[in-house]
Amino acid sequence: MFVTAGTDRRSSGTHYTPRSLTEPIVQYTLEPLVYVGPAEGLPRDQWKLKSAKELLALKICDMACGSGAFLVQVCRYLAARLLEAWDAAQQADSKAVHITPEGEASTGRLGEMLIPDDPNERYIYALRIVAQRCIYGVDKNPLAVEMAKLSLWLLTLAKDKPFEFLDHSIRCGDSLVGIHSLDQLRHFSLKPDSQDPVLFKGPLDEMVNDAIALRLKLEDMPANTVEDVKRQEELLAEAKQKMAWLRCAADMLVAAEFWGETAKDKQERVRHALAVTEKHLAAGTLEAFEKEAEKERRGQKMIHWPLEFPEVIVKRGGFDGFVGNPPFMGGQKITGVLGTQCRDYLVSAIADTRKGSADLSVYFLLRSSQALCREGLAGLVLTSAVAEGDSREVGLDGRKEQ
Repeated sequence: MFVTAGTDRRSSGTHYTPRSLTEPIVQYTLEPLVYVGPAEGLPRDQWKLKSAKELLALKICDMACGSGAFLVQVCRYLAARLLEAWDAAQQADSKAVHITPEGEASTGRLGEMLIPDDPNERYIYALRIVAQRCIYGVDKNPLAVEMAKLSLWLLTLAKDKPFEFLDHSIRCGDSLVGIHSLDQLRHFSLKPDSQDPVLFKGPLDEMVNDAIALRLKLEDMPANTVEDVKRQEELLAEAKQKMAWLRCAADMLVAAEFWGETAKDKQERVRHALAVTEKHLAAGTLEAFEKEAEKERRGQKMIHWPLEFPEVIVKRGGFDGFVGNPPFMGGQKITGVLGTQCRDYLVSAIADTRKGSADLSVYFLLRSSQALCREGLAGLVLTSAVAEGDSREVGLDGRKEQ
């Protein structure tokens, strides 16, 4: 057995990110989200930390999370701010013997969650609840997804308690391939217009709302025992089942666009995909629909953002922040490495037909803008090429148009 340097990571445009990069990027991206003052242009001594409840409501994502370097740093940063918010809440209410994770005084009701008194236990508790409620990640490499979970588990390890449940928030798939809005599914088009007829006849909103309720219930549950984690697994499985029909329909739509060779071919494929979707919805055959969708995907991984994270994209309008180090790859290389269909899909579905040899990281920038809430922020490691030539025209200039 011998070990030698490989080229897989270089050829795929992926890179390891040292803590010297994750720390400042996370800090400067999240400061305007956790403090009142930076966004308003106030000097630092006038900044005011937001409440614990507001901090725990934040949703931060890395859409190319790798082994979780950025997610771990986000967890550390938010946990440190959460500790400060808890201290401020206790100082503001001297009569409060105990406080809840949201910084509110204990009411003594049965099953109420309270923060620990011991400083070490309190810090671990802060890390665990931040990991459970605030951290999201996506990667197309299934091993990287498991490594990201492991990184967070090691960070949040607590004595006599199971690992935090992260299966609902750290997902495997291609962040760039999939729908980003329910309107795309509702009108069965990747470029829907408000005047387009509603073509998807399934109970879309009802299914999504049911899944949101289940995922929010999962998110609010503590993971203090193995039984708690098993219950979270059950809730996630139930939420996935609610979304199964929608996910198949979204797979059919995206696959038709992804594998279509010409504009006419794509149009015909979308028409066929809709007919197949309507057939399965009418017949009520989910298993057959899943097989059909799998066949149409042809092994292409996808992430349908409003279906994968409905409590964030649908209920809140998007993530509060994106951080990360997305893959770099010169525009001329994308076709050779990822294929013609993928390159054409990126240009059509994400760049909105703005053609040019844009770097691959530009498409992650554009995708993040689609999945951010109105006042959301993105802090990404990008190649200098993003500000030059085609990459600038497709990316930065294109983002202004959005």
